[in-house]
Amino acid sequence: MQKTCTQLYRTMLWKCPALAYFKQLEAKLNLHHLPQWQPFRDYQACPPDASDAEVHRFVQSKAIPQCGLCPSHRTKFVHPNPLQPSVLR
Repeated sequence: MQKTCTQLYRTMLWKCPALAYFKQLEAKLNLHHLPQWQPFRDYQACPPDASDAEVHRFVQSKAIPQCGLCPSHRTKFVHPNPLQPSVLR
């Protein structure tokens, strides 16, 4: 889902949530020294003053180089049911 979920954040369009919120995550987890995250640092969001043609190109683009850093398969995560007695203990 994340790979196809464009974000409007700080007046700009971002290809996905991972790119939109990367600077916050980088600061919190101190990722500044890790070179493998450089593609995320280099990403340029679609600015609010973009022309119609630029916005159209942004929306039409599929995979970008940064997509290569996302996992290619999903990891299922099941939340425990809080109504079951075993969870309440």
